[in-house]
Amino acid sequence: MSGERVSFDQFLKILPEEGRIFLGDARALVLTAEAMGVLRKALMDTVGMAHARGILSRFGFACGYGDAVALRSKATFSDEREWLLAGPRMHALIGHVQVEPLEFILSADRREFRVRARWRNSYEAEQHKAFLGVAEAPVCWSLAGYASGWATAVLGEKALAVESRCAGTGEEFCELEIRRLADWGAAAKGAAVDLEGIDLHHEMSILERTVEALRASRVSERAAHRKFNALFDVAPDMIWIVELASGRFLDVNAAVVRTLGYSREELLAQSVLDLYFDTRDRERRESFVREVAEHGTGAMTATFRTRAGLPIELEMRASMVAEGRGQTLLVVARDLGDSVREHRRALALFEAFRRSNDVMFYCDRNGTILDVNAAFTRTYGFSREEAVGSTPRILRSKHSTQEMYQHMWRQILDPAKGFWRGQLINRTKEGRELPVILTITAVRDAKGDLLGYVSNAMDVSDQMALQGRVAHAEALATLGEMAAVVAHEIRNPLGSIVMAAKQLTVGKLAKADRDMVYRVLRDESQRLNETLTNFLAFARPRELTLERGDLNALVEDVGRTLQSNADLLRASRVELSTDAELQPFPFDRDQIRQVVWNIALNAVQAMDGRGLLRLSTAREAHWACLIVKDSGPGIPEAAQTAIFKPFHTTKQQGTGLGLAIAQRIVKAHGGAISLDSAPGRGAAFTVRLPCVQG
Repeated sequence: MSGERVSFDQFLKILPEEGRIFLGDARALVLTAEAMGVLRKALMDTVGMAHARGILSRFGFACGYGDAVALRSKATFSDEREWLLAGPRMHALIGHVQVEPLEFILSADRREFRVRARWRNSYEAEQHKAFLGVAEAPVCWSLAGYASGWATAVLGEKALAVESRCAGTGEEFCELEIRRLADWGAAAKGAAVDLEGIDLHHEMSILERTVEALRASRVSERAAHRKFNALFDVAPDMIWIVELASGRFLDVNAAVVRTLGYSREELLAQSVLDLYFDTRDRERRESFVREVAEHGTGAMTATFRTRAGLPIELEMRASMVAEGRGQTLLVVARDLGDSVREHRRALALFEAFRRSNDVMFYCDRNGTILDVNAAFTRTYGFSREEAVGSTPRILRSKHSTQEMYQHMWRQILDPAKGFWRGQLINRTKEGRELPVILTITAVRDAKGDLLGYVSNAMDVSDQMALQGRVAHAEALATLGEMAAVVAHEIRNPLGSIVMAAKQLTVGKLAKADRDMVYRVLRDESQRLNETLTNFLAFARPRELTLERGDLNALVEDVGRTLQSNADLLRASRVELSTDAELQPFPFDRDQIRQVVWNIALNAVQAMDGRGLLRLSTAREAHWACLIVKDSGPGIPEAAQTAIFKPFHTTKQQGTGLGLAIAQRIVKAHGGAISLDSAPGRGAAFTVRLPCVQG
C-alpha cells in the first residue's frame, strides 16, 4: 500500500448502537476544534504557556506514535518511506491539517533523514487565535508533536518536528522541518524539552498551584472544576488524591486506571495500602506520611499490585493539599518500568556476560568485536585492548574452511533460526589449537533489524583429553581378559598349521592332498594374522588424529570396496544412501573407516551370502549419523546386552573384538553407537558422532 493512498474508510468504524467509534483498534471520539481551544485556554490559564506547550506536545507525540504503530499493524507498506508518507495523509484524514510536502529525504539505510512540509488550515492555529489572539511564536504544538511521534515510530529512534512559520502568528501558512533529535543539536533544545517526561517536582508544583488557584478563583464552581479536570485527566503521569491517615482513594485520573488496570470505581472503594505488593512498603509508608506531614512534601518508591496480580514499581511524590491540610494528599506517580527495569536488566545481562565462565564476546553487525569477557582473555591469551576493534578471524585455525563458515552464517542470518551451534577448533594468541563447542546468536531489535552477534564458547580440550585417558584405561582393564583369550584364539590356527606341516613330511602326497595342505596353511595363517591384528588394535588404541573430513565420501568408499568383493558378498547386495546436507567435520578418518568396515563385515557374515546391506548417513541436530542395516536373521534380545563386550561373539570363528573396537573408537570421538534388532528382521547399527552443525 502506498502511504499517500491511505483511506479513512479502511480504519473508521462507527457503532451508534453501542455509543462507540473506532479508528483501527483504538476507540475514537468526535470533538469539535472549539473544545480543544477551550482546553488549550484552560491549560494556559492554569499552568502557564511553557507547561501547556509541553503537555500538548507530548499529547500529540503519543497520538502520532500510536497511530503509526496501529496503521503498520493494519496495512502493508513496501518500505519505511511509504509508512512515513502515510503520516501526512493520516493527519489530513483526521481533520487536523492539510499537509504539503516540500522536501523528503530518507535513504535506504535510514542514515539520511530530513522532511520539510507546509501546513494549511491548522485547527490549532485557528483555535489559538480565537481564544488567545495572535501569538508571537509558533503554536501548533500538538501537530508538531504528532509529526514527531509518527517519525519516531518509523525510524525507531527519537525524531523531532520543529515549526519555523505558523499561521497562529499571522502567517498565511505554517512550515516545519523534521530531523532526528541527534541531528538538531542546540537549535531545537526548547522543542526537545517539550517532548521529555514531566519532572515530578515541577508537576507537583503545577498541581498544587492548580488546587490553590481553584480555591482562590472567583469564577463559577463549574468552570473551576472544568479547569482542574482538564489537567487532571490528560496528565500522562498517574495522579491520585487520598486521605492522609487511611490512604483511602478520593479521586484518580485516567492514567491510574490505565496503568493499574482497575476501574475508577474499584479504586475508590480501596485504600492505597490494599495495592502494595510488598508488605514492607506498608511499613515504609508510615515514615513517608510523617515526612509529608512535617515538610508538606515527600517522595517514596513502592511496588504496587496491578489488577492482573503483577508487580509494578512506582516512583511517587506527594504534597499536602492546602484545603484540609493534614488530611489529604495529592500524589503524582510514574511507572519506573520502562527506564529502571530496562537499566537493571541490562546491568544484570552485562554482569552475566562479564562473570561467565564461558568464553564470550559481542560483535556489531559488521563483525567488529565490541567487548570480551574475562574468560575470553584468560582462555585465548588476547588482552581486551587487543581483541576490541578486531574481528573473530584472530581466532581462526587451519581447520576452519570457507564451506564451514558459509554454512554457519546461513543459519545465523536466517530469521527463522538466528543461531549456530557446533564444535570447531580455534587458535589462541600463542598458536595453540583449542577445541570448543561454540554458539553464535544474532541479536535483533524489536523491529527485527540486525544489531550484532553474541558468541559463547566452551573449552572442551580437557574433556577430550579425559576421554582419551578413559579409553586407554579401559583398554588396560581388559588386558587381563584378553590374555586369557589369546591362547585359545592362537592355539586353534597354530594347531591346524602344525598338523598341515606334518602332512608335508610323511612322504609324497597326491596333488589334491598337497593343494589341501597348502590351502589350510594359507587360510589358517591369514586367520592368525587377522586375530593378532585385532588383538593389537584393542590392546594398543591409537590416539585420535582429528581432521576435517567427509563422512559421506568415507561411507561410499567402504561401500564400493564391499561391492567389488564377490567372494565375500556372494549373493548379497550393498546399497548406499548419503545425506548431502551433512557438512565436513573433524574426525579420525582411518579409525572411523575401521568402525564402518567392522560393522559392515559382521552384517555381511550374518546374512550368509544372501540379503541386502544398506549403508547410509544422516544429520540429527548436532550429530552426524552413520547407519549400517542388514536383512539378516537379527540378534536375540538376550544377546544384545553383551554385543559390544570384548571377546563376545556368536560366530564359530572370530575374536569378538570387532564391535568392541568400534564402540571404543566412537566413544573416543565423544559419540555413541546403538543397536536396533529383533529376530527375523535384521539388525541396524547407528553411529552418532558430534559434528560442526548448527
